[in-house]
Amino acid sequence: MPRLGRLREKHPELELSITTQLQDSLAETATLDCAIRFGDGEWDGLDSSLLIQERHIAVCAPSLYARESSEGAIDLNRLTLLHVLAREDQRYLTWKHWLDAAKISGVDTQGGYEFDLLDLAIRGAIEGLGITIADWHMVASELASGQLTQMLNVHVEGHQSYWLVTRPEQTSMPQLQVFSRWLQEEIWLAQRQLEPSTAAS
Repeated sequence: MPRLGRLREKHPELELSITTQLQDSLAETATLDCAIRFGDGEWDGLDSSLLIQERHIAVCAPSLYARESSEGAIDLNRLTLLHVLAREDQRYLTWKHWLDAAKISGVDTQGGYEFDLLDLAIRGAIEGLGITIADWHMVASELASGQLTQMLNVHVEGHQSYWLVTRPEQTSMPQLQVFSRWLQEEIWLAQRQLEPSTAAS
């Protein structure tokens, strides 16, 4: 919401209507001018512009990190792993990818708690429930404020990204171009505030 306030101050001429839903109707109706989608950027009949590439990091509450690191190396098997569900019966593989990148073996990823939304897993981590893998962009403000801390200096590029999606005939609309530039500026500013860790090789 603070970012929308900046948009209003900078471009008071823009009228904005925001809806949130798992699947938008951009391709079927002219009601929407654009959509922000999560995926691979390939949608038939639509133009897409990359906004954010996911960067997965492990985060937990500072108090949990301090307690577990006081005895030396952190044993992840002593912590509750917080997972995010891709579907009702399937977890995202972010923990596996992060552990592989960090070259950590022997961690039991079968247990832990499951959430259907990343926001809930992040909230659980803030409350000291356990440790989760989250997109750096989603937790940058919590890291900056000290609500979360990063576990190890490792991040993994995600397999999907966030895209601004439009219909081809509307891409050149002045108001969409203004909105697109503003989004890119806000993303750049957010990334400048807190640089992520070095990518794992």
